[in-house]
Amino acid sequence: RADGKAAMAVDLWLKRGVDVNMWMTPYAGEGRKPWRSSYTLLMLACIRGAPEVVKLLLERGAAVSLHDSEYSSPLALAVTHCEEREDAEVVHLVLAADPSHDDIFDAGWQATR
Repeated sequence: RADGKAAMAVDLWLKRGVDVNMWMTPYAGEGRKPWRSSYTLLMLACIRGAPEVVKLLLERGAAVSLHDSEYSSPLALAVTHCEEREDAEVVHLVLAADPSHDDIFDAGWQATR
């Protein structure tokens, strides 16, 4: 499963000292529209719908309270992209990490846009 391989890669990065809350701007690929924002590893895992990676990052202390430049939290990103995949496991993992009430409200609001 691709998610398991991604979790192994992230685990290796973290063991080598990568900050669990590191910000990055993903490379979109040659000739493709660039990503609009920078994201933490947790945000990217939520966007990609990678529950094993989300679980690993949360276990290692990834912050659920950070927001991207559009003020989207990991929970909001998980909810927004969950609808596309019809897979709620990532949403449940982020909710279990006790996000703020504001983040829960914002995620619900973004899901209705």
